[in-house]
Amino acid sequence: MISLQNDEILNTLPCGFLSFSDDLKILLVNSTLLEILGYELEDLLGKPLTSIFPVSGRVFWQSHIFPMLKIQKKVEEIYLSLRTNIGTDIPMLLSAKRQSQSATIINTCVFIPIHRRIQYEDEILNRKQQVEEAIIAQKEAEAKLQQINIQLVRATQLKSEFLAIMSHEIRTPMNGIIGMTQLLAATDLSCKQQDYVSTVQDSANALLVIINDILDFSKIESGNFELFESPFILKELFESITSLMTKAIAEKGINFSYFIAPEVPNVILGDSARLRQILLNLVSNAIKFTPTGGLQVNVFSKIIDDVEDINFAPGEKRLRHEIMIAIQDTGIGIEGDRLDKLFKPFSQADAFTSRKYGGTGLGLAICKSLINLMGGTIWVESCGNVGGFPPPHWVMNSTMGQGSTFYVTFNTIETDSQNLAASNPNDSSELLHSIHPVSSEKNQPAKLEILVAEDNLANQKVIILILETLGYTADIANNGMEVLKILKQKSYDVILMDMQMPELDGLETTKIIRKSVLSQPWIIALTGNAFDEDKQTCSDAGMDDFVRKPIKIPELMQSLLRVTG
Repeated sequence: MISLQNDEILNTLPCGFLSFSDDLKILLVNSTLLEILGYELEDLLGKPLTSIFPVSGRVFWQSHIFPMLKIQKKVEEIYLSLRTNIGTDIPMLLSAKRQSQSATIINTCVFIPIHRRIQYEDEILNRKQQVEEAIIAQKEAEAKLQQINIQLVRATQLKSEFLAIMSHEIRTPMNGIIGMTQLLAATDLSCKQQDYVSTVQDSANALLVIINDILDFSKIESGNFELFESPFILKELFESITSLMTKAIAEKGINFSYFIAPEVPNVILGDSARLRQILLNLVSNAIKFTPTGGLQVNVFSKIIDDVEDINFAPGEKRLRHEIMIAIQDTGIGIEGDRLDKLFKPFSQADAFTSRKYGGTGLGLAICKSLINLMGGTIWVESCGNVGGFPPPHWVMNSTMGQGSTFYVTFNTIETDSQNLAASNPNDSSELLHSIHPVSSEKNQPAKLEILVAEDNLANQKVIILILETLGYTADIANNGMEVLKILKQKSYDVILMDMQMPELDGLETTKIIRKSVLSQPWIIALTGNAFDEDKQTCSDAGMDDFVRKPIKIPELMQSLLRVTG
């Protein structure tokens, strides 16, 4: 029997519908047919089907229609009249179907009044047209959405291109400022002059931090940011941070220490540069907001599982750890109603904090995004309140006193020292004390024939002076075309190659050199492009090393030492 659950659907049909058993008893009638014939439901249920046929119709049903239905299982569009409750006959167009349902034979009929057929056909045609129009509208919407997606992708590309150009254009003059102040700082200066130079350097470095924050945030926001993982020693990362923060800590007169728990693996797989960026931001913030006392960094680890990683030999499994780092200070603390603003872009705890301590308000937002990419989270505990995104298993420290504690977690894989990269250049700022003009023969570096490919006159001067400070001399080429011309006349050990030059840029020049029969120099990219993928682009073009502008003397020195090392 047809389920009563279908009654509502059947009653919405514009045509008459009924079902009947093999002994011709009416089982179900829809409201449309009841309305056409003028019956109530109880008048027809269980009654013989032939009771709604006129005499001639009964004969035609028994002799022709029902036998055909039994044999063919269906009949289509046969004219047959039905009798109303007042005895009038209504010509109908009958279609019937016979089917088995749960071992029971069910017969169904659809009746369309002849006078309504044209109306139904028009209605069907209209509905068909509506469906076709809806399909066309949907396809147009999909095409429009696809076009919007293409435009969004293009807009993202244009934004990235614009940021790359702006990075280059800003870093080019910054290279002159920072380069010259580095050279000036290495000369004999009075205390007052040294203070002036130090102020310029600090201001230039602060501007560079802001530029880098904006570029990083834009890259993350566009969804094109990628981590570059390699093995590194976690303890060395903290030693580097400690060395960098020594001056700031001494100036504030506060204490600083860090503790790495025994269970923390020595060598881990991850993006050390980005982890270092996160920790430097958190530690420098802690120093900034701690007038007295000090700060303590604690590192803990727990094993999550063991994994087979593509970075290791097939079948070799390594332990996956969740590392938690806590940076606790005795500073001014953060009120509870201000905690939620901390990890939002361009936000600080309040306007007073922004005015007094400065900053773009991007640092913690970037930290949050980077930590999320590392599979971790970040949160803060201060003045008895919690902000950010603590994990479910974390328990608040009820005994915490003055100040704040920032926590970060991230997932990593334990590895060993054999997987460490062959070289890990030290941070440039840790080497500044070693920069002095070369005077004695004993300190002379290995002699190198160097060609500087740079179109900016100020940068040419800065690079030549830096090289002289390091004990080198160099020739100048103003663009890639000049480089190729000079190489035909003279061989060089090293080319310091700017990436963006008129006529022929550094990338194309390098590709031509690598494909030519010319002598093959060691090519170091000098670029104002700040994104990590720019380094890969240089490598793909055939460059051997990569130094960002503004050039820091220690970085260039280490790069030149690698030529002979």
